[in-house]
Amino acid sequence: MYVSRLPFHVVPGQTSEVVSRLHQLEAMIEAAGGHNCRILRSHFGSDGAPDVVFEQEVADLGELEKQIEVVTASAEFQAWSKGMSPLLARTPKREAYLVKA
Repeated sequence: MYVSRLPFHVVPGQTSEVVSRLHQLEAMIEAAGGHNCRILRSHFGSDGAPDVVFEQEVADLGELEKQIEVVTASAEFQAWSKGMSPLLARTPKREAYLVKA
């Protein structure tokens, strides 16, 4: 199993709005067949740490890539992304971790 993470560095005062919009992203991912999403909001963190992390569990990276293709090709995602960009201090960079038991 893998965990995919998108760390979001948010413009001050916009964290609640980002969390709300990430719930919309979660719905788009679920419509594309994804599941096991979590939104993690930081309450204490080191300087430079993300304010919000969007996390999703997937069985394999191929499954994740297919979901990303479906979601990012949609007009709904394009509009979502355009509205999300001004709320962020920088572009999120996806991280993928192999979960070892």
